Formats: sequence, C-alpha cells, structure tokens
Amino acid sequence: MACALSLRQRCFLCFATVRSMRMLPTTSRKIQTTTSQNEETADIVISGGGMVGTAMACALGHEELLKDKKIVLLEAAAKKSYTVPEAFSNRTCAISPSSVDLLSSVGAWNEVEQMRCHSVKRMQVWDSCSDSLITFSNDNLLDDLAYIAENDVIEEALRRRLEAVSDRVDVRYQTSAKSFIIPGVTPGHAETHQNSWVTVGLQDNCVLKTKLLIGADGIFSAVRKAGEFHTIQRDYKQTAVVATLQVDESIDNSVAWQRFLPTGPIAMLPLSSKYCNLIWTTTPDQARYLKEIPEESFVDAVNDAFVSSVS
Repeated sequence: MACALSLRQRCFLCFATVRSMRMLPTTSRKIQTTTSQNEETADIVISGGGMVGTAMACALGHEELLKDKKIVLLEAAAKKSYTVPEAFSNRTCAISPSSVDLLSSVGAWNEVEQMRCHSVKRMQVWDSCSDSLITFSNDNLLDDLAYIAENDVIEEALRRRLEAVSDRVDVRYQTSAKSFIIPGVTPGHAETHQNSWVTVGLQDNCVLKTKLLIGADGIFSAVRKAGEFHTIQRDYKQTAVVATLQVDESIDNSVAWQRFLPTGPIAMLPLSSKYCNLIWTTTPDQARYLKEIPEESFVDAVNDAFVSSVS
C-alpha cells in the first residue's frame, strides 16, 4: 500500500497519448484455395512472424536435430531496423523464469538484457471489495519472480538470433499466406499416402508444400480457420487502457501491483527504477472517459483505483 500512496503524491503520466485495446470475440475470415505452377517444398512453414512465430522459428532453427531441415517463416510486414527508443512502449510482456530459459537457450535473453528489461521481485494482488490479499515472491527475495520487457525488445532479440541460423530458417518478409489446402480437412482433398502435404498459397502466387504447418497468425488466424480448429469465445465487454507512468525514484520499483475492482482488474508493472506500465481493464464507457480527461485527472483516477474503498 505504501507504493500506491507514494504514487498518489508523486506520479504523473509520461505520455499524453493513452492507447486502448477493445476485447472482442474471435471472428474468422474466408479462406480460398488456389494452385500454382511455382511450387517448392519446406519441412516446416510458420505462418506469422510476430513474437510467437519468431520465437518458434528461432527455437526450431537452433535445434541441432533439425539442422538439415528447411524452415520457412512468413512475415507480412517489411523487415525493419530497431533501436531502443528513449520512451517505453505500452506493449509489454511479463516473462516467467521458464520463458527466460527458453529465450536463453537460443541466445535471445542476453540480447534482451543488453537492450532493456526490468526484474520483478514481488507481486501483490488484492481485492477492492474485501480484505483478501495474496503476495507472490521467492523466499529470500534475491531470485527474480519475473521480468517485464517490451514486445518490441523481445521481437528484436529474436530477430537477431534468427540471423545466426539464416542457413536453416528462411525468413520471408512482406510475404503472407492467402490460401491453405489441408488433406483430410479441406473439402475435395482427401488425405492419402501420396497426398499428405499441406499446400500454402502465397500472395505472390507461389506455392509452398510442407509436412508441418504452424499457425502463429494472431487472433484472426487463417491457419486455425483452414484447419477447422474449434474454439469457444466470450465477449467480456471490457476495454484495457494502457499507459506509462513515472513514480518517485526513492521507491523500490521491483513490485508488481494488481487490484481487482468491480469493473475489472488494474495493474502496474515495473519497467525500470522510475517507470511503470499500467494496464487498466474496465468498461468501454469508463475507458473512453479515462482517455479524454487531462493527465493530472488521469493520475488521480489511477491512484483512487488502487487505494480507495469500494462499497
């Protein structure tokens, strides 16, 4: 609670722009099937070169058992150069020790540490409607509970490590799949011993045939649609407001705070010794209000959400 009180006295928004993310149910898009004369084969094709797809490509590319396999990563965006900006991004991840082990196994965690991340020593979670409270930490508080890192930093670290296995992983930027033929799933294409390859039609009218297709293409996954994977969705009718906050440097900013409010949880994750990432999940109406009010009023609202009593 001391951290929240200090925040109330000395906290201010670092950026004037506050983003919001609407939480919507998953929908699907129509998948068309095509054929092409320009065919090639690959042992593994990964559709989607975001953080998950790049991590998968990096892990497979560094696996010695797969050193003779051809791996293709499809990324719709153009290849970009990245330098760590002075301002923190609002898009962050909490990295567990197990995820650190995964990133370390391909040499990416060292890249993350050289760029920017921050450790979490303790996490405190409590309820606004009762006295319920729980604290997570390692016994001696010396070992880190987790790390907070920006998505852009993680992706850049993985891209750098992909370059080390460029002879195994073919990263195709500005390339995305527009069609899939999956034997035994796509109508009119029965699976047989002679016909067991997945066909991936690309936007440039080339065709990839593969034994293993991995879908890492986001919430509107075309791979999931083509594979007829059944999912259950629920619209929680909530919006997450994210922002970067600055706290007083005298605070030990190694604690993650989360409070459950009647309208949804609010959390602050430490980004550095003096900056925090705010994620406030609430109703769409309140989210719009929070985005429109002045910065000082926004900071007051954040502090009230962490310390005020809720009847």
